[in-house]
Amino acid sequence: EFPAVPFGPTDFHCERPLNSWTDPLQLNAGWLQGLADLNTEKDMVQERIADHLTDLIGIGFSGFRIDAAKHISPDDLVKIFSKLKRNLGSGPLPGDFVSWLEILLGGESELLMCDAGSPYSYSAKFAEHLEAVAGLGREDVMKVKIWNSGYPKETEKGLCNIHAARTVIQNDDHDQQMPGSSSRDMGDEGCVLVKGCPVQSHRSFEVRLFRNPRGISDNDNDAPIRLLLSS
Repeated sequence: EFPAVPFGPTDFHCERPLNSWTDPLQLNAGWLQGLADLNTEKDMVQERIADHLTDLIGIGFSGFRIDAAKHISPDDLVKIFSKLKRNLGSGPLPGDFVSWLEILLGGESELLMCDAGSPYSYSAKFAEHLEAVAGLGREDVMKVKIWNSGYPKETEKGLCNIHAARTVIQNDDHDQQMPGSSSRDMGDEGCVLVKGCPVQSHRSFEVRLFRNPRGISDNDNDAPIRLLLSS
């Protein structure tokens, strides 16, 4: 229980292991690494999250990185954005607003991104709901970004049904780049900040993320902005 919020036991999903990356129920309600999982289907939980985001914008934040976004149902995220939009009043979102969702693509890429008919997709259907349900204008929808690591195995799976301008390239931290990672393994194209990685090999790939990111044919217009996380 967290009385100051207030959150009580019913504001969390019942404890459930997360051992499948293609089961929407486990993705949404499973306890990631044993962490208690908020019940984001509840209206009050959505309200508290939206109110918190509103407060942060009020003190000068421009936007948010939504960690582990694929563990929040797309429908729940749409409702949270809807409540945030309501809190901020009529008109478009602030001009400098940006929010990006950490949605890593492994074997679940079909469910999360490539199957437009999937009930748990963050691609075309999610964008449509942001506009139709949350009331975001077309330009505001473009401010809600999706992770694009630019690394070989993840990009091969494709961002599928999403506009290139809705992706962001992340310059990731060393503890995420271990050999054998299903989505962020560099294969034979170099290495990123892992033990034994030659500096030049790391640096050359980082330059590529900016100059010629995978999946982008028109760098200046499709992906003019890179977001850097100091993880």
